[in-house]
Amino acid sequence: MTKILISAVALILIGTSVVAYVYKEHPVVLKVVAGSARVMSPPMNAIVQIDGQVEPRARCFKMSSHFNGQLTDSLVLWLPDSSSVYGRDILIVDRANHIVGYTNSSNENYHLLWNRFLFQSESGGLVVPLRSAKSSSQDPGLVVSDQGVSFLMPDDAIFFPGKRVEIVF
Repeated sequence: MTKILISAVALILIGTSVVAYVYKEHPVVLKVVAGSARVMSPPMNAIVQIDGQVEPRARCFKMSSHFNGQLTDSLVLWLPDSSSVYGRDILIVDRANHIVGYTNSSNENYHLLWNRFLFQSESGGLVVPLRSAKSSSQDPGLVVSDQGVSFLMPDDAIFFPGKRVEIVF
């Protein structure tokens, strides 16, 4: 009986520790359980280039619907960036509406697990266009084709300022 009690208490403590760690370090993972986040997988077979240089750690995911169920033809770019607070930058490209921009929330609303599963919270699916007054008001010159997507980051961008971003399918 004592062994069972000790084992139960140990399991509860370990479980609580794991949940506390995930809540603090990767809160979007718990949001999936609550229904306010989703998992996008697998990454698309695409090559991401920054100013002509291949970024092998970048990932591109297809987003086919918004959280409200409205269909979209969008891409979510996961761009590793060691100078960023979260170690990555996120961009969303809405191909149908020719919009490219930042997420309307912090990068903590995203988490990449094993380079394959992208967790995205509900608020992480909203976009602030680069050409909007809330951003830089500079037109990124988004070009969308069957072979890929390309655009120019604004000169005053938070990351990759003035650099051309290309996604080749």
